[in-house]
Amino acid sequence: MSTTEILDPTPADLHDAIAMRMTVSRGTLLAALLGPRDLLDERLQRRITHRAQDLNYALNNIANNHDVEASRARFLDAQYEISRAVTDAGITALGLNALTIMLDDYHREAEFLATLAPALPE
Repeated sequence: MSTTEILDPTPADLHDAIAMRMTVSRGTLLAALLGPRDLLDERLQRRITHRAQDLNYALNNIANNHDVEASRARFLDAQYEISRAVTDAGITALGLNALTIMLDDYHREAEFLATLAPALPE
């Protein structure tokens, strides 16, 4: 990477950085909301972890306006599956409500960032 690239980022670079910050911050919030999973059986731990990864991946793709339709479907599937998994893990109704609100907000933020994404060739 040249000095020019570092000092003069393109609009696509700036957008990617914003989307990545959103993904990291929301992913951290999601991890905190899900809480420690050490005491869960390994299968349930994997279900929750994989669905959380799917959520973050799908929403990062939406925010970057990449493969949006497939990413929306992936998000909705992962949202449903993580809700089932955390319910199986014994999350309270209040916790499930907070998770749903946070994921809906995360989705809205990703969709908004997608409208700002520069038109880039696939």
